[in-house]
Amino acid sequence: NNITSSSSSALSQKVVERIHLQPAPFDRYNSFLITTRNPIDRIISWYYYLHPNYPPHKSAKHRRGCHDLDLFSCWTTIQSLSEHGLDQGDGEIDNNGNDVIEEKSNLNVTECKTWAWDSIIGKRKCWHNYYNYNFTYGELVRVMELEEVAGEQELGIYTNSGRSKQKTIFVIRTEHLEQDWQTINIMLGDKNGTSGIHVPHKNKWSRTAETNQSTPTLAAPNPTQNKTLSQRGRLNLCRALCEEIQIYKKLLGLALNLDEKSEKRSLGELIISCPNESRKIRECK
Repeated sequence: NNITSSSSSALSQKVVERIHLQPAPFDRYNSFLITTRNPIDRIISWYYYLHPNYPPHKSAKHRRGCHDLDLFSCWTTIQSLSEHGLDQGDGEIDNNGNDVIEEKSNLNVTECKTWAWDSIIGKRKCWHNYYNYNFTYGELVRVMELEEVAGEQELGIYTNSGRSKQKTIFVIRTEHLEQDWQTINIMLGDKNGTSGIHVPHKNKWSRTAETNQSTPTLAAPNPTQNKTLSQRGRLNLCRALCEEIQIYKKLLGLALNLDEKSEKRSLGELIISCPNESRKIRECK
């Protein structure tokens, strides 16, 4: 919706349905265009998007799904959530001997830590954290892996037309949006790539915020939105997101439009976020 052109691109002409907050319908389609983002960056963005102290305004449906946003009354920054909320020790007292749970929270330490862990892994239906890579693409990835191992005939997966056909995915990485859009566009027959197409590097909220800095309800992103993670917090967050990270790596590996260099670049960026993570798919402990 944010990409404009005087004429439709080859890619836009191929899109027949937009799927959002639903599992990928692998029983109805064989080709998928998927947008991805580094799982660590994605969860940080989710946290501040839903945080009641920051815009945009939170609707009733957001509050219902997040138990009236109790998570954010326990952990007021992503740093406190990751370092203390996801800590596998008792996590109750910080280095200064102060309680890490905010006084205004109606939950005790155990409840707050449960909310932290369950929210990050997608167990709590707190909006986009719940509709994660596993929810949306887990079954699609499983089917594609079976196709690679067993072959189409042995797998016996059929489309509505009754014919078995191997599935393919194209991935647009948020960090490399224009590059991936151009690559896919050319693969689909558009010799001009992204020529004449405006590909914005910021979303609608960012643009709105920048043009309304004097308006309190539409202020630019608050500088106190501390997205910095301590080493301990980062390791905790990476551990909690392990399953998501493995699916993310699988999506990169299965993407038809990503060559080895592009895949390695994204895996390298992932390892910068999670230093203990492997480039290869691994089991989570």
